[in-house]
Amino acid sequence: MRVGVLVLVLGLFNLSAVADDSAAVSATDRSRWHIDRAKVERFARARAGDARDLLLGPAPRPPADTPRDLDCNELYQRRVTLMQQQAYTSPGPFWDDPRNQAGAVIGTVWTPAFAYLPIRAISSFYAAEHAPQRLAELDALRYQAASQRCFEH
Repeated sequence: MRVGVLVLVLGLFNLSAVADDSAAVSATDRSRWHIDRAKVERFARARAGDARDLLLGPAPRPPADTPRDLDCNELYQRRVTLMQQQAYTSPGPFWDDPRNQAGAVIGTVWTPAFAYLPIRAISSFYAAEHAPQRLAELDALRYQAASQRCFEH
């Protein structure tokens, strides 16, 4: 995480260095190397938002709205799909996942296996970011099924 913030700071420093060196570049090269200030600001704000998400976690999402015209079977099928998506997420802390442990062990023998670890870390981050939205949608579907009295005999 700290490495990501360091890379962000160094990248922004390099962008400002390129912008400062533009006075030494000839007029023909300026059009080719022109840096749009608005694009740089948007990029910097987006990376700052990424850093905030990494440090503080994902922002809370509003509760999901479910369509009112679904019957009981469609509600049940959507709930089952969401519960299956929850089951396929990471089992817990990063190093408790046997796939990550295997990637580290195999990486000691075959170096390209280490590439699996950052991919899993990014995947786990995005899964954790979308989990509150899935839970909110699941709760909304349960509430809808209860309000329609779907499973009463």
